[in-house]
Amino acid sequence: MHLSYTTLNPLPCGGQPATRNLLEGEIQGAMVRHHTLPPAGERVLAEQQDRLSILFLLEGDLTCQQADQEQITERAALVPMPGTDICLASLDGASFLEIVLELTPQEWKALQQDTNSFPYLQRYRTSARYRDASKSEKTTSRKVIPPGVVPRFCMGSVEAIGPDRVAPHAHPILDQLFMVLPESQITLEINGEPHPVPGNSLVHIPLGSEHGVAVEAGQHLHYLWLDFFFNQNDMVFITQSHQELDD
Repeated sequence: MHLSYTTLNPLPCGGQPATRNLLEGEIQGAMVRHHTLPPAGERVLAEQQDRLSILFLLEGDLTCQQADQEQITERAALVPMPGTDICLASLDGASFLEIVLELTPQEWKALQQDTNSFPYLQRYRTSARYRDASKSEKTTSRKVIPPGVVPRFCMGSVEAIGPDRVAPHAHPILDQLFMVLPESQITLEINGEPHPVPGNSLVHIPLGSEHGVAVEAGQHLHYLWLDFFFNQNDMVFITQSHQELDD
């Protein structure tokens, strides 16, 4: 089976801010962009009606006016206030994803009325942890954007040092991307076929496929999963299958 993925550009040492669209047309109703800022770089992501931007800082540092001008210096997710310009700056350079979701008029109206939930900032290292049946006891799984924050979308991660394996499983109620982090050395298993994927790559998991992940001894398994649900009610799947752990 063909596997669609693309490797992100490295963080530059200088130059101008840059933006690249990733895996265009792969996820219905969504777009993913990779932004890079050089040292002392700035960018404004313009207001988009009926669309919501979700940011994830992969590398470097980022300051956002909506996050009280606090400098974010570690991996983190940020969902800015809907319907506003997003003013960003970086001191030493930044590499980050922007996931743009197309919303229904009803979803858009509800978000604009929810003034208490945004901006939403979640540092990666302090995300809640969970267990599910497809992963081993040695695996660390995190909820970065849990259900209920953003319509029909959630984000989490899986991390382990090999040997380890995420057992093959399928979920046709959602479309999914994996952001394989730079330190990761993994092989995806899609309907029984192995697909080695380099680190720093965004992968589209084929819709409805049986997919798993394997990592060899001493190597690092580390990826974000981005779940795009077709129906808000189906997000109960995450609540039921991901058992949150106590701190």
